[in-house]
Amino acid sequence: MKNMLRCFGLILFLVCMFPPWVRTIHRENERGSLPLGYAPVFMPPVTKVSEAPCFATGIDLVRLSLEALALSALLGIGLTYTWRR
Repeated sequence: MKNMLRCFGLILFLVCMFPPWVRTIHRENERGSLPLGYAPVFMPPVTKVSEAPCFATGIDLVRLSLEALALSALLGIGLTYTWRR
């Protein structure tokens, strides 16, 4: 059980260190978002200077929360399984 908790902590740490990124588009008549994939927190995806007024790059908190929730659910299933043994 301790190994499972350590593994969960390590995976959660890695998920938070390499989060999903999103580029948000803000133009006069246009709003939207574009997923940019995964990148380290200390090296986020770069926005070109010419695009800077129209785009904003940030962490996709919805996808990051869903990943953490899915990991927690898997941990709960794993702990339930090992607890009953």
